[in-house]
Amino acid sequence: MSFIQIVSFTTDDPTRITKLSQRWREETAGRTTLLRERVYVDRDDPRRFVAVNEFASSDDARVNSELPETSALAAELAGFVSDLTYTDLDEVVLAAPEQPVQDTETEAGALVEAIFGHTVSTIELATVWLGLKLGLYDAVATGGTSTDVAGRAGIIERYAREWLEQQTIAGLVSVDDPGAAAEERRYYLSEAQRLVLADADSPFYAGAMALLAGGCGSVLPRVLEAWRNGTGVAFGEYGDDVRLGQGLFNKGDFVGSLAQDWVPAMPEVAALVARPGARALDLGCGVGWSSISLARAFPGLAVLGVDSDEASILDARRNAAEAGLADRVTFEVARADEARPTASIDVAFFLESLHDMAHPVEALTVVRQALRDGGRVVVMDERAEEEFAPNGSPVERLFAAGSVLHCLPVGLSEPGSAGTGALFRPATMRAYAGAAGYADVVLPDIEHDVMRFYLLRP
Repeated sequence: MSFIQIVSFTTDDPTRITKLSQRWREETAGRTTLLRERVYVDRDDPRRFVAVNEFASSDDARVNSELPETSALAAELAGFVSDLTYTDLDEVVLAAPEQPVQDTETEAGALVEAIFGHTVSTIELATVWLGLKLGLYDAVATGGTSTDVAGRAGIIERYAREWLEQQTIAGLVSVDDPGAAAEERRYYLSEAQRLVLADADSPFYAGAMALLAGGCGSVLPRVLEAWRNGTGVAFGEYGDDVRLGQGLFNKGDFVGSLAQDWVPAMPEVAALVARPGARALDLGCGVGWSSISLARAFPGLAVLGVDSDEASILDARRNAAEAGLADRVTFEVARADEARPTASIDVAFFLESLHDMAHPVEALTVVRQALRDGGRVVVMDERAEEEFAPNGSPVERLFAAGSVLHCLPVGLSEPGSAGTGALFRPATMRAYAGAAGYADVVLPDIEHDVMRFYLLRP
């Protein structure tokens, strides 16, 4: 459980505080045990500040406090701030409130109701997959009757009418006059529906989830065989829908946030990728959107994207060429744990890929050996809960189900696999980094609903 130290003080010179904090971070890089630091200002007194420092344990906090730089910082603070106080807090787990006792029939009825809801959602998601594959959302986006939509999509009117009515019932498509005759009703997508279902570049686009689900569904017999035989299913065996769906799932973040928000939140990384002649390694790059976004944002950066799936690499090369960046973004079919030349990389990225790798420790090890002096490794992976617990959140349930059907079978498709799966908890990351020889694992201050970020220092 974590340990929190709260430092409160009053000052007329917050800029000096910022400079001192930055200097301390630079001087203690690689030695501090601080996981996260946040500073707040009192709404009623803008001179009053509260710094919240998070550590993995009280022992880690003690190690941090014993650093000479920490003692020097505390002494300097005491010289120009007032009302300086320190408060130490241990995390506690409160007992869960007693739940009302339910009889077996009531509990069984509630479970049946929940599974019924899951069934509805599953079948409706399958109709979204159908609409994407047939181009029906594009066909209805500008509005039209079932005959219009059928003509644009190249299907018979009867199928178009059935799909349009079902989508409208589900709230995924809109209709002008539901009371009109079936052949006269005009269907269309609202702006919100268009962003979610017909605009692959929109940050709200959800079609990727339907493609992923459809792709997983298509290989369920193969997954069943792997479970029975204790084997795995290679990523490529899941087919085009999973490959394209995975690429689209992260595309919005990679295009809109990777270089604009995430890298700047890690000043060490930002400085490395911004310098002329910098080189980055993107491991598990998929169809290449992360590599392309990095190269587009940093003109002096050359990026090598690596993935073991040949079809993904072919897509990535085409995407880089269409973006006009093929001269600085290259891709190769290779395993992440293949040896790299020493002192050849400034920054390595594992962006939602490490948990799928059969040999994550080996991959982290060869990357560490390939880093130049001062190099860093960035890992973005599933924001699973800190610890296993029943009745998880929707996000935790997504990770768990995805791991059962896809991530774990992919990970187990190679001999000697670590079998990580999608429930990638911080303790797992720290254990892998330690085994790979890294001295420090820091959680950058990056907020994300489903992903967690780690900065690894060798």
